[in-house]
Formats: sequence, C-alpha cells, structure tokens
Amino acid sequence: PTPVPTPLPTPVPTQAPSMVPSDIPSGKPSLLPSMVPSSQPSDTRLTVNLQADPCTDYFGAEECEECTGDCDNDSDCKGSLRCEKRRQNSGLENVPGCQWGINSDTVRLGDSDFCFQPIDLSDTVNYVGECSEGGYLCGPCEGDCDSDRDCEAGLVCHFRDQFETVPFCDGEGGSRDVYAKDVCSPQSLLFP
Repeated sequence: PTPVPTPLPTPVPTQAPSMVPSDIPSGKPSLLPSMVPSSQPSDTRLTVNLQADPCTDYFGAEECEECTGDCDNDSDCKGSLRCEKRRQNSGLENVPGCQWGINSDTVRLGDSDFCFQPIDLSDTVNYVGECSEGGYLCGPCEGDCDSDRDCEAGLVCHFRDQFETVPFCDGEGGSRDVYAKDVCSPQSLLFP
C-alpha cells in the first residue's frame, strides 16, 4: 500500500488495504461483518406508529402500546405510559423515546398524539406529559406546564416557543425535549 492516499482512485486496485481510512464511504456494502465494533450504538427506539383514531379502537379493550397513537388521554395508554399531546403540525415535535420511521412524514406532520414512556432525568429538560394542578405536577426541568400551578412548589413555568434554554436545566433540544413545550424550573432573578 501507498503511505499516503492518492487523490483519485487508481485504475488497478492494490493487493493490500490502505493504512489510512478513507473519508468517503464505499459505494458497495461489505460482504463480511466488521471485525471492529461501531463507535455509534444502533438506534433501538420503537418507531412511531399511527394505529387508529383513537388507538384504543385498534387494540380493542386494551390500552395503546408505547409509540402508538392516536391517544386522547393518558388513560388511553398502557400502564405507566402517557399520551404526548402534540400541538404543532410542523413536524418538529418528536415523541420522547420513539423515532419516526421511513415515509412517516404524513404522520409526523399531522396532529396525532402518541403514547410514550416518561423517564426521570435530573437537571435535564424532560417532557413527562401534560402536567396539571389536579394531576401530575412537573418537577424541576420537566414539562409540559401551562402555568406555575402545574409545577411543584418553588418552581415556575418557563414558557418557550422553540427549544430555548431553561434556567438551571441542560439538554434543550435533546431527545427528551419536545419542541415548544413549557418547562418548570427554579425561580431565577436573571430569567423572570
């Protein structure tokens, strides 16, 4: 092999592999598995799936599974799953813990709501469902809140139009944040 890669492919392939990796992916898939594991983990999230409107029609008497919709309330979702209430038709609202599938633009751009599994994340913007004074109160860095009354004591509802930063929280725009959802955070003198 040559010590330095050539700028253009050679007319005759070399008998040994290059000692320097190429910046350009091969046009042909490998026939054998790689001997070196990938540095990026594979995406194991479930794919968003619109079953019916409401999805309980599809599942009969059962509640909707994770990443399925259209749900109308948390009670439409199985077990501890919650119903993500999507407000936008922009396609910018993800479903936490789920991924959009190939050819899912029609569903992604629609206004259907989907069941998801809320998780506990410290100090990270985290959509956990529709918080309310009479139901689940959002904790620090959790949303969606509509007023301070939707937050635990000592927290305020921080209103957002996109993926704006939230005082004392990290991870805006991350995998558990949902576009334009409001988030509870500690009161701040810098962010009234």
